[in-house]
Amino acid sequence: MARITTTLKKGEPLPFTPHLKASCERLAVFREYESDRLLVQLVAIQHIAHSISCRLNGTFYSPASNEVPLKIFIESTQIELDTFKQNLPSDLQQNRKLSLIHEDIVNVTSITASILCHFQATEIALYEIVMYHAFNGEEENAHRLSMLYSCLLAVKTFFSTHNAPDFPVTTAR
Repeated sequence: MARITTTLKKGEPLPFTPHLKASCERLAVFREYESDRLLVQLVAIQHIAHSISCRLNGTFYSPASNEVPLKIFIESTQIELDTFKQNLPSDLQQNRKLSLIHEDIVNVTSITASILCHFQATEIALYEIVMYHAFNGEEENAHRLSMLYSCLLAVKTFFSTHNAPDFPVTTAR
């Protein structure tokens, strides 16, 4: 549900507090359930998505109460996304299947697909910001054009991935 609300910019996700961070760290260490590792990664990508959503809504400010310049925000968030992707545990990067059983309903979904959906939606949201921001001057317009192209590539990747014949699609029973 959080992925849908963040993607559609509706609702407010659970705030990323020190307690949530500590809970995720404990889940990563103890791993009582196979799905705990996935949950930790999904919370991490959701945290990045939330910072983008806050910036889009105009509620993201630096500690000095001055807005971080858009170019710097996008570049630093892209680095954060790249770091997230590089630091994914190798077993979560593979096309393994995870069975989730709840009340006699079996739903098999790909771990990679779940994380990939969040990652791609977050990347689109990052570059989508430039469509709502005014730019002045040739240098800023060139930067805007570059960011719009990055947005186009992110959307193209999203549709290419999600329309691939081997992309796992779950259906309700």
